[in-house]
Amino acid sequence: MRGRRGGRTSAAPPARFPWVRSMPFHRTTPIHADIAGFASRDAIDRARFRVAPRRWRGLAFAWMCALLGAMAIMADAAASEFAKRFQSAHWTREEGLPSNTVVDIAQTPDGFLWVATPEGLARYDGARFKLFNRKTLPILESDIVTKLEVDAEGRLWVATLTGGVYCKDGAGWRRIPTPAGEEWVLINLAVGGRGDVWVGANAGLARIRRTPNGYAFDADVVERGATITFIATSSDGRVSYIRRSGKGLREYDIDRAVARDSALPNAAGVSRLWTTRSGIAVFDWTRGLRLIDRRGGVRDLAFETVPDVSDAMLDDAGTVWLATLDRGLLAITPTGETIAMADDIEPLGGVVRDAFQAGDGSIWIGTDKRGLIRLRKPEFEFFEFADGEPLGYVNAVIESSDGRIHAATAQGVVAYSAASNAFFRSNEPNLARDSLAFGAYPGRGLVVSQPALRLVDVASGERVPFDRGEWPPNRNILAFLPRTNGDVVVATTHGVGAIGDARLRSLDAGLGGPMTMALFERAPDEIWVGSVDRLRLLTRGRFVEHPYADALRGKWISAFASAPNGGVWIATYGDGAFLARDGRTRHFHEGAGFPRNNLNGMVRGRGGFLWFLTNAGVYRVSEAALLQRDAHAVAPVPAKRYGRAHGLLYEETSGGQQPSAVLARDGALWIATSGGVARIDPQAQMRIGAAPRVHIDDVRADGAFERTGPTSLAFAEGTREIEIDLSAPDLIDGAWILLRHRIRGLDADWKVLRDENTVHLGNLPPGDHVLEVMASNDEGRWIGKIETATLRISPFFYQTLWFKALLIASIAAALYGFHRMRLSMLQSRYAVMEERARIAAELHDGIAQGFSGIALQIEAALADDGVPEDSAQRMRRAKTLAISSMDDIRRSVRLLSDETDGGAGAIERVRAALRESPVPDDVNVAFEQTGVPFDVPERVLHHLDRIVRQAVANAVEHASPRRIRVALAFDPGRLRLTIEDDGNGGAGHPAPSAPSRGFGSVSLQKRADAIGAALAVVSRRNRGTVVTLTLRRRGLRGWLQRWMAARRAADDAKNASSEV
Repeated sequence: MRGRRGGRTSAAPPARFPWVRSMPFHRTTPIHADIAGFASRDAIDRARFRVAPRRWRGLAFAWMCALLGAMAIMADAAASEFAKRFQSAHWTREEGLPSNTVVDIAQTPDGFLWVATPEGLARYDGARFKLFNRKTLPILESDIVTKLEVDAEGRLWVATLTGGVYCKDGAGWRRIPTPAGEEWVLINLAVGGRGDVWVGANAGLARIRRTPNGYAFDADVVERGATITFIATSSDGRVSYIRRSGKGLREYDIDRAVARDSALPNAAGVSRLWTTRSGIAVFDWTRGLRLIDRRGGVRDLAFETVPDVSDAMLDDAGTVWLATLDRGLLAITPTGETIAMADDIEPLGGVVRDAFQAGDGSIWIGTDKRGLIRLRKPEFEFFEFADGEPLGYVNAVIESSDGRIHAATAQGVVAYSAASNAFFRSNEPNLARDSLAFGAYPGRGLVVSQPALRLVDVASGERVPFDRGEWPPNRNILAFLPRTNGDVVVATTHGVGAIGDARLRSLDAGLGGPMTMALFERAPDEIWVGSVDRLRLLTRGRFVEHPYADALRGKWISAFASAPNGGVWIATYGDGAFLARDGRTRHFHEGAGFPRNNLNGMVRGRGGFLWFLTNAGVYRVSEAALLQRDAHAVAPVPAKRYGRAHGLLYEETSGGQQPSAVLARDGALWIATSGGVARIDPQAQMRIGAAPRVHIDDVRADGAFERTGPTSLAFAEGTREIEIDLSAPDLIDGAWILLRHRIRGLDADWKVLRDENTVHLGNLPPGDHVLEVMASNDEGRWIGKIETATLRISPFFYQTLWFKALLIASIAAALYGFHRMRLSMLQSRYAVMEERARIAAELHDGIAQGFSGIALQIEAALADDGVPEDSAQRMRRAKTLAISSMDDIRRSVRLLSDETDGGAGAIERVRAALRESPVPDDVNVAFEQTGVPFDVPERVLHHLDRIVRQAVANAVEHASPRRIRVALAFDPGRLRLTIEDDGNGGAGHPAPSAPSRGFGSVSLQKRADAIGAALAVVSRRNRGTVVTLTLRRRGLRGWLQRWMAARRAADDAKNASSEV
């Protein structure tokens, strides 16, 4: 068995007759290469026709046949070994390509791979293809892309058949239209060393120059009317090209503006031309391929049968890759060997149109009707049989005491030879193919064949004799643990046993126990035993209670590994991993961000990494990251996944027996899989991938927007929903790259995008916002650079700063104006109050004192006994009038001072008005008061007094009532005065609005209007009259009282209806 790099995702099965590969039309072998030191064609021809003596002809012929056969076999083996270094991946329409025919490939400095097809342009970021055609990019006028080029500044140039040339840079796409007046068919395109672009078309050789407004075609066309098919440029100002009408290499001197035949030797026979990494490559049907570097060195590659070359590429290892139209992909190594890659990778046969090397060293191949193919040297080297037959299921892999790697397979035990980089079968009978090896373990290196239970030492191939005793025949051994004392602990499908003193005995009671798959000696006489449902501790030949048994109860334990500070890592199948240390356990599972729950095995690698084996590949996890992880964290654990893209041809690893992986003494990690053995070198184990840069792709919004720069977006006012597509190119592990984002100043933490690459933003306030985006590397580590994009959301006019400033100024001006107006009103009111106070003082100190003096004088006069009785009567009436007038003046004084009385004055004022009203003795006057009194201004009290007096007087004078009822109600937020009599009604009390009403009714209405009250008079003939005055309490308190009363009334009505 030989090792090879990676697996073939689309490889053909090996040929049934290997010698067919040496036939000329099946594989192209090199004839000569002048620079490589091979003989010239003339020397070979002279040697071919040299005549040997007759007697030596037979012997020479036989010797030559044997030599040629050996050389063919050696060349075939070397060619196959070269092809097997590469792992292939394949993309077609099903994976997102616009067409299965790929005509050209290019890569821009941002890491994206661009693929040209007859049905549009595709961009690949390692995870998905993004299509550019007339539907998705309206600027395109043709979907048929003929050529791609990238200039020194990273701009992508795209030539389409009939739609002109397009340029993509940081500002977006722009179209360079062809000159008007004739139809241009663009065939080829090349970027010059001076920043100009040359186009080969049916109209000749044209140049695109930079102009103040962008780019434009030159008016002067070289070789006008000739169809230019191939172009190559150089830094010295020359453009090489080939015309379709005739053979021969032509040159155009830019400085002299002269076109002439090339001065290169044999230039007349050149029919094709390409630009390579170190110079140019020209093709001659009679001489083959010639590589010309920039220093003038020439390397000729000739062929016995010249292939139809469509593209030539020189990679950074010195290998020449030829895309041919008749023999698929050919590789010419630096030693001159020509390899037909289709012999090992079937899709590389047939028509191949383009070969390209990406920045990561991978080779990308464009085919005709077979899609896009990638070749790369992966991290894992996978081993199969030399004839290509898989090893089959590998149960375990070990390193024996002599440092050799052994694998236990269903076909026997095989060993690895470093000299031949291959596995081979053992010649020892006990390790032969018919020995069905099921398990192995490091240390002593033991294997066992089932069901005979023959225990064999791998290094020597000798059997380890022991007596089975009462051991049942149906128990298979799954793992071993050789002890320093010579004993061997064995884990079986029915418990644990031990081989000591040449005897196999059971350590489980009753010769039975749970299926056990993992053994680990943490310390002398301390063996951890992992079963499918429990964790047990074996010490001094007997089982005791394990301190971590409760935490691992019901868990299927598959492997152990040591942890720092005396801890132990425990891998389980179905529950992830556990760390047992210091009497506590920590659980790592998918719900807490761990990569997988189903772990077939585990091994400690180099650089502080743990390697977890699963049915979906191998995961590398930093041990330090697990130890430092917060117990409540749910973010994904940084983990590097290795699968088919990394050379692991079979992603399902072994887990039935142990060990399923081993770290060899040289640092290489060997892993057993369901189809063979894989190895990863120490350097590849510790390689940390870089994080790609994040790029903004498409933008969508519910309002208009425009790109104002490479990382600037401007949105119209009212924009609420924004979607931004991001991409982070990684051509190998693009599917495992994570993206996160946040708005600076608004988001407290990063938001990780799950299963998508679109940022959803909503309800951003107007203004400038900075969107920060970041990509992880291929294992989820956030080590990339933070990229920023400016989002400017235009505000409505009322959201602008100037409007807010104007509004604030207006409010300030309004407040100032209100303040000035109120100040003026207060000043006016103060003047009125002063005037009223002066009048009140005059009334009080003048007229009131005069009436008081009159009353006193009358009182003094009445004290004289000589006053006649009739005079005394008149004097008493004058005294009463004086006192009444004095009371009126006092009320006027209080009215002028606008005093309030807390509500009690309203009650007393109404009572006083009733007492002083001229009511006959036969009329019953009743007064009622309800509610909680509140403050009533003196002005209102004055009018209430007058209204009560006037209403009672009207009733007595006109209605002849027997009873008058006066009610004063303090309702919430309002004052209600009701005067009701049982008189004649009708004409006695006309309504206030009636045209024939008297002066009393008019007076009542005017007084009600003066205090802002509502007056209602209801008078019905022979049924009495009701006068109602309703005064709403002013201010916030009155409004709140009325609102609360309305709510209570509504609730009461609702409760009443519900009861009904």
